[in-house]
Amino acid sequence: MRGSLDITEYFLAFCTNSLKGLSVFKQAAWKADPATGRIFSDASDPKQLLLVNPLPPLRDLLLSRFRGAGWTDIAQVIEYVLLETDYSMSHLKKRTLGPMEKEGPAVLSVERPTEKRKRPGEYPDGTRLRFGG
Repeated sequence: MRGSLDITEYFLAFCTNSLKGLSVFKQAAWKADPATGRIFSDASDPKQLLLVNPLPPLRDLLLSRFRGAGWTDIAQVIEYVLLETDYSMSHLKKRTLGPMEKEGPAVLSVERPTEKRKRPGEYPDGTRLRFGG
């Protein structure tokens, strides 16, 4: 964390065994820094270019991890995003999976439980995904 003079005042460490706690922390981090979810400074200029490596799009991370893996339960995808990426859960369904699904089965195929609505952006428990056709 940096102060108004853009000098590091302290470091923030987050430790938990709770997946819910991790999810809430990531949501707060992305709310504080919508560009990367990683930089917090009172002196930051939102128009200033950053010297940190940009995050690869979540879409690319999902395709890299799950393409060719066959049908994957939504719970596994959620766990991957939460534990192995910098992204918040708010990035997953409507911002990433929904647009991927609209691109068609060559990008993302979806099997939802039969009793659920079949809308892009909605992925209830029991939904299965197949990345890359």
